[in-house]
Amino acid sequence: RDIWVSELVDGDWGPAKNLGPKINTPLDDDAPFIHPDGVTLFFSSKGHTSMGGYDIFKSIMNQKDSTFKNSENLGFPINSTDDDLYFSLALSLSKG
Repeated sequence: RDIWVSELVDGDWGPAKNLGPKINTPLDDDAPFIHPDGVTLFFSSKGHTSMGGYDIFKSIMNQKDSTFKNSENLGFPINSTDDDLYFSLALSLSKG
């Protein structure tokens, strides 16, 4: 499983593009959630530096070229040795 992106342009969806090795690994990557800021991606992965099964990771998009920085494991207590998937934030809780 990999995570892909497609952009809506003039009412039509463009071709899907794989987000590449900073997001996707040879293992399963799934359950993307884009933060309301439009640049922070949260997702689940069995690869990268997983604590066990799927872990929740985040990566920030470079707005100049739409590439993502290296993924960061959110660690304990967000992640456990079990499968951790489908992370999301409520907008009211994500404001500083």
